[in-house]
Amino acid sequence: SLYADDTESISSYSRDVVLTMQNIVTFGKASGCRLNHTKTKGLMILNNTSKQLYQHLKDQVPQISWNEDVGLKVLGIHFFADPLQTENYNWTKAIGKLKKKFEVLKKRNLSLKGKVVLLNTVALSKIWFISNVLRLPQWAFKEIEALIFDFLWDTTGSELLKRQTLYLALNNGGLGIL
Repeated sequence: SLYADDTESISSYSRDVVLTMQNIVTFGKASGCRLNHTKTKGLMILNNTSKQLYQHLKDQVPQISWNEDVGLKVLGIHFFADPLQTENYNWTKAIGKLKKKFEVLKKRNLSLKGKVVLLNTVALSKIWFISNVLRLPQWAFKEIEALIFDFLWDTTGSELLKRQTLYLALNNGGLGIL
């Protein structure tokens, strides 16, 4: 995938990584474009049989900084070789940011409808983005839902309407929380 100054490649075989790098060099000779080797990063997802290929690939493609320990950040999402680590890291980080956002928003004197507008337009957009890329685990869903309703009802401490009602569209008697 090539988009403006961003190039991404997913390969199933180590030889494809080598060929991709060779093609990028050839393209650079024709176009004048070059990879910024200080920003060129790779993540190798290994199984027991491919671990022996890892050092070989590192030697063949020294232009890539292999991020086996720290993961790889693509469009704000951190990927690790372990899918569960990827999931937990990103959801924990997103929930932490959501908590901070709610702390700031709680300081404003907002109506219930105003809070819903902020939820639907500002506060939950990062959550929706991540959920389009990563599975939303049950623990994260519960924590996000608790944060949402704590934000909505912070002045009373109790929920005045059923959650299922609040999720309904306005024309069905709800508040349209997405």
